[in-house]
Amino acid sequence: MTHKNLKHSLHSELTQNLKARDKARRAQRATLASAPGPGERRRNDLLPRFEIVNRPLDELRSPSRSLRRLDPAHIREIVASINAFGFCVPVLIGAGGRVIDGLARVEAARLTGLAHVPCIEINHLSNEEQRVLRLALN
Repeated sequence: MTHKNLKHSLHSELTQNLKARDKARRAQRATLASAPGPGERRRNDLLPRFEIVNRPLDELRSPSRSLRRLDPAHIREIVASINAFGFCVPVLIGAGGRVIDGLARVEAARLTGLAHVPCIEINHLSNEEQRVLRLALN
């Protein structure tokens, strides 16, 4: 085989490999983008009705496992924000008052001297779904 033929053969093989990989990627994307089938679970309440409730800080519990350590400097920044603007972002809580999102705001509220904070109760999700939501938010 001559140098020219070898070069053409390698180029052709490389092109075929790239086309095959591209075709596999397109097929994978199409599978991911397809609508769920009849056997797959799909949530009925994509827009659940939320209600903001004031909950005493004593009723709110920290998650059993911390995803991230609370930074005291960050907590002080939130305290300054609460002092300047008020408590503007509600805390997401799950079953039993367990904080899903907003633990730093809860700690800042304690330092500010607030007795209660606005919360949104996430009752439409199972405990496992609440855990996954907590991971996604952090």
